[in-house]
Amino acid sequence: MDFRARGRLRDIHTRIAEDQPANADRFIDRLINKGASLIEQALRGRVVPKYHTPTIREVFEGDYRIIYQAQENAIAILTIRNFSELLPTDPENL
Repeated sequence: MDFRARGRLRDIHTRIAEDQPANADRFIDRLINKGASLIEQALRGRVVPKYHTPTIREVFEGDYRIIYQAQENAIAILTIRNFSELLPTDPENL
């Protein structure tokens, strides 16, 4: 997971912990486990409709989407975003 995704996880944790401190750690664990599970089946997520690029995909956990790029022998988590957050026009800006 790259530094941007780690920063997003910290932000999500902080946001959840404001109202539900007991749930923040558990939810972050669920996000991390969901991302890690992509290693086994990188193409299981759907293609992100906005980008129409077969290698840029997403899976969902709660109100969040994990957007990643499926590579030959790996995956790259590009971002983790709440559904209410708009995506940039260019996936390079994720």
